[in-house]
Amino acid sequence: PKGAAILIEPETFTIPVIHDRTKIRKGKRISAMAAEGEYEIVLRLKNAGESTLTNVELRDVVPDNFEYGEESMETSSVDSLEGKDMLVWVIEELGAGETIEVTYKITGTGEDYKASEAQLSV
Repeated sequence: PKGAAILIEPETFTIPVIHDRTKIRKGKRISAMAAEGEYEIVLRLKNAGESTLTNVELRDVVPDNFEYGEESMETSSVDSLEGKDMLVWVIEELGAGETIEVTYKITGTGEDYKASEAQLSV
C-alpha cells in the first residue's frame, strides 16, 4: 500500500562572512659598517590594515659569500633557498598601524662578495 508523501524541508541557516583585508608594507635598508665588508640589514614590516595580524612571516635571503649574525630578534627558522640561507622570523602579533624592525649584520667572505646582492628580499 502507498502511504502519504513525505515532505522534507531542509533547515536553513546563515553563515556570516567577514572580509578582513590585509595590508602589509615591507621595507629593507642596507648600511655599510665601519669595517670593510660588514653591513647592517634593517627589515621593516608595517601593518597598514585595520585589524591585528597574527603569525606574520618576515623573510630575508643571505647572499652567497656572506655570513650573518647579531640579530635584534632571534630567527624562528633558517631555510635553504637555492643554496642560500633564508632567515625567517615569525611575528606572533602585529597590531593595526604597528611597525616592527628587525636588524642583523652580514659580513662578506672571500674576494668576490657583492653587497648589491643583499638588496634582494623575499
